[in-house]
Amino acid sequence: MATKVRDYPKLARDIIDAVGGTANIVSAGHCATRLRLVLKEQVSGAKEKVEQMPGVISVVLAGGQFQVVIGMHVKDVYAGVQEVVGDTGSNVELGEDKPSIINRMIGTMAGCMAPCVYILAGAGMLQGLLIILRTIFPALADNGTVQIFDLMSWAPFTFLPVFVAVAGAKYFKCDLQTALVCSFVLVSPTLAGIISKVSGGEEFRLFGFKLASTSYYSTVLPPIFMVWLISKIEKFVKAHCPEALLQLLPPLVCYIIVIPIVLLIIGPISEIIANAIASGYAFLDKTVPPLTALLIGFFWQCFVVFGVHWATTPVVLGDYALNGFNSLQLYAGFAVVAQVGAVFGCALKTRDKNIRGTAISAGITGIFGITEPTIYGVTLRYKKPFFAACAVGAIASLVSCLFFGSKYFAYAGLCGILSIPNSMNPNGDMSSIIGCIVGTIIALVGGFIAVQFTGVESKAKN
Repeated sequence: MATKVRDYPKLARDIIDAVGGTANIVSAGHCATRLRLVLKEQVSGAKEKVEQMPGVISVVLAGGQFQVVIGMHVKDVYAGVQEVVGDTGSNVELGEDKPSIINRMIGTMAGCMAPCVYILAGAGMLQGLLIILRTIFPALADNGTVQIFDLMSWAPFTFLPVFVAVAGAKYFKCDLQTALVCSFVLVSPTLAGIISKVSGGEEFRLFGFKLASTSYYSTVLPPIFMVWLISKIEKFVKAHCPEALLQLLPPLVCYIIVIPIVLLIIGPISEIIANAIASGYAFLDKTVPPLTALLIGFFWQCFVVFGVHWATTPVVLGDYALNGFNSLQLYAGFAVVAQVGAVFGCALKTRDKNIRGTAISAGITGIFGITEPTIYGVTLRYKKPFFAACAVGAIASLVSCLFFGSKYFAYAGLCGILSIPNSMNPNGDMSSIIGCIVGTIIALVGGFIAVQFTGVESKAKN
């Protein structure tokens, strides 16, 4: 169980020493609550040693990464790691324990999307509140202030490729300015105008090849592949470039080569992949919605445990783009709220003051949609509360699905209690948000009550 710590640089150094030192670290990153390390090889006993450090909630070996669950102060620890590690491990080839392609894809998605989650969460909440405001007061739709705030709520999604490119440049260790200028092209109004004409039937050619009608606003996969390609080309050019041209040639070559490849190959292929995945989930949700609700409601926190929940980002954004709504985030929100209810239930049920203090602190964090401190600090450690909350999350999802047909109509970066406004249907139909409120109450109260029956085991489980 984590204890308070203020010397985060020391914690960072201790973690580095435990995993084999800087020479064993290939790359380092972080998401909302986890320090994510890619190691050349796993060090025996490192997991147990790091878990005992003050300030560490837990350690998860998943996605080909050594994930140290820290909580809200993960940025402070990551800064300490950067001071010691710097660029050590960049461009280092992994040995026999090289993660699988799937694990590397999940790790890449987390590395490129996690830094964007808070701004997207805030913008999504603002969208939901504006939908409610315009539904209650239709006359405000033409109000100048409302229109400006509406613009503000959409801006992070419109220019999402820029956010992803910034995070991707750090993850792939390539030049930030080059990644930025290439991402600016993707969201350029001029390119948007050209694509609009292509969508309308006009023909536009680049190097003799027809340009696809792929829009890059709010996209995730194209900028990720783009920055990965930049990192490879930049590395090659720097290795063969005269020293006198080292500052000029790499970004110029990347700029000239990467953009045409993105527009002609990466963009269209990424769109096909994203639409196929989103259509697959939409088909499942439409064909057997109760099963979808049960599966996501129950297993979502299991995805979080293994750090693979970021892999759903293309599904979610693709679903919003294709249909204008999404149910996955709704069910994920119920799963989050159920864990919050369970952890508060643990605080009441237990007689251990340390557990009670940790539970209350983790529960408050969970209200904001971050459940790693909740599950690693309390519910999963004591086993029964975790699975009880999973079951309650499934029940809440099923009720919301069967009786209300609830959805989210605005992206929620951090699903949970605060994202309830995102379930408001823009057409004014109140059934969706009512179902979301009912499901949230079931999840919160149900998680709390379930723990009173299952109890909190006296001995924590690893």
